[in-house]
Amino acid sequence: SSDVSSDRNHNNNSPYSRKTNGTSNERNDSEWQNRIKHKQQRLLLLRHASKCTAEGPCTVTPHCANMKRIWKHISDCKEQNCTVQHCMSSRYLLSHYRRCK
Repeated sequence: SSDVSSDRNHNNNSPYSRKTNGTSNERNDSEWQNRIKHKQQRLLLLRHASKCTAEGPCTVTPHCANMKRIWKHISDCKEQNCTVQHCMSSRYLLSHYRRCK
C-alpha cells in the first residue's frame, strides 16, 4: 500500500514509528503530519532530481542541485553508517517507499 500509515507492521524502531513516553499516539496530530509531509516532499524532490536534466539553475525547485548531489551519492553508497548528510535518511525513505508502494 502506498499509504504511509501502513507502516504499522514495521519495526517500532524505524523512523516511521512514533512513540511518546513509550506509547503510540494517534497519527493525525500536527507533528506527525508535518513529519509525513516532509518525507513526502523529500521523495518528490529525489524523484525530480533523478530525472532533471537542467545543467544550470533548475527552474522547478531551488533544492534541485542539492538533491542531485544526494541522489548521485545514494545511488552508489553502500555504507551501513554513512555520515553524508541526508544519505541514510534518504536511503531508508526510498527503501520504505519501494516496500510499501
